Amino acid sequence: MKTVIKVLMVAMRFATRRTGLVCIALTFLAAPVFGQTFTKLVTFGTTNGANPQSALFQASDGNFYGTTYAGGISNLGTIFKMTPGGQLTTLVSFTNGNGANPMGALMQAADGYLYGTARYGGNTNSFGTIFKMTLSGDLTTLVTLNWTNGAQPKGTLVQNSDGNFYGTTAGGGLFALGTVFKMTPSGALTTMVSFNGGNGWTPGGTLLKAKDGNFYGLSPGEGTYGRGMIFKFITSGLVTTVGSFDGTNGANGESGLIQANNGNFYGTTPYGGPFMATPGGAITLLAPFTGPNGQYAVGALTIGSDGNFYGVTAEGGSQGVGVIFQITPGGALTTLKSLNQVIGSNPNAEPIQGTDGNFYGTTVNGGIGGGITGLGVIYRLTVIMAPMLKPILKPDHTFSLLWSSVSNLNYQVQCSTNMIQTNWTDFGTPITATNGSTTFDVGNCASNVIYRVKLLP
Repeated sequence: MKTVIKVLMVAMRFATRRTGLVCIALTFLAAPVFGQTFTKLVTFGTTNGANPQSALFQASDGNFYGTTYAGGISNLGTIFKMTPGGQLTTLVSFTNGNGANPMGALMQAADGYLYGTARYGGNTNSFGTIFKMTLSGDLTTLVTLNWTNGAQPKGTLVQNSDGNFYGTTAGGGLFALGTVFKMTPSGALTTMVSFNGGNGWTPGGTLLKAKDGNFYGLSPGEGTYGRGMIFKFITSGLVTTVGSFDGTNGANGESGLIQANNGNFYGTTPYGGPFMATPGGAITLLAPFTGPNGQYAVGALTIGSDGNFYGVTAEGGSQGVGVIFQITPGGALTTLKSLNQVIGSNPNAEPIQGTDGNFYGTTVNGGIGGGITGLGVIYRLTVIMAPMLKPILKPDHTFSLLWSSVSNLNYQVQCSTNMIQTNWTDFGTPITATNGSTTFDVGNCASNVIYRVKLLP
């Protein structure tokens, strides 16, 4: 298939100190998508897990780790490992005593362990657990929640610079409306905040450690208009309202936030669409979901290597069972894939970008085919996009080019003395990418030479 490349290019000039020559590299901003390939890697069917609700996590060994809400030996969920090629291994089956029905993603801490939460289980009251696990699957329960200290956690833990973990519960606490907690690596838990309605309630998402050192999250209720809010949590235990949803800019958000390089926060709400929020609390709807382009987003967004955001909706699209989408920081929304019952349906969690440049994610349902009644899938989405190019000046005053890439795609460095399209010549031979970023050593630059990277068909 021939790829037609149209990109937005911005020239970056820099001079080497030794030669004084001016070199120009071209960077591609908010690169458009040229095409994509969707691959169903795993179909769940009870024995190996069922109905994954959380995002995947790529650990230090290069494999992906995740959880399923159901399935496994006791049909109470599993923890699994998957290679980038799609080979799945069930590491843990939840049995209620060690937790049940996990909904949050795993994360890897500084000590190398994976940490996570189970929404239910842990004792007869079944208020949930917090656990750690080795990469080989040895699980240790650190906390059994008891309602007083929180209940029913749904989000992912975040490790702070002090080594402690922070997270939320959707229930329990002094007012039965959820909590923010702190936990030491050994499992000593402190309830930092009990939500009371006025400061929010039932937070279901993951806290974001922002550039200012504070944590930010979403509450699906209360705020000025009763439609949900963004809150800020200071580790001393204070929660303040940053901004409120009013229905026109979204409503009832409960996923996590992300923060872009511009300092603004981005996320989704089930009623509305992707939004941007300034640190001062001004919330702007970037693009509304209308049904055909998606509907009911409960997952967070992921920042891709191209500077755009990627996410999913649980409903809408051509089949009404969800889409995978891209949205630029300026609000241009593109449907990358409309899902169906065969390839996977109703995703609840955002895709993540692997080190190979591909996006990996889960769907709660679907995957029917080959005699299997699909109970969710793991997929890979290869998004073919223009490379984001960055020149790097090295200590010896030579320079190299670094760009975002996708494994197994071919790229060509080209050079020219002007911007006329027909005057570009190849510089070196084509390069086949092996991961999500590629480096090319240019050496000393000639005077006023312009460099670019072309994605080959």
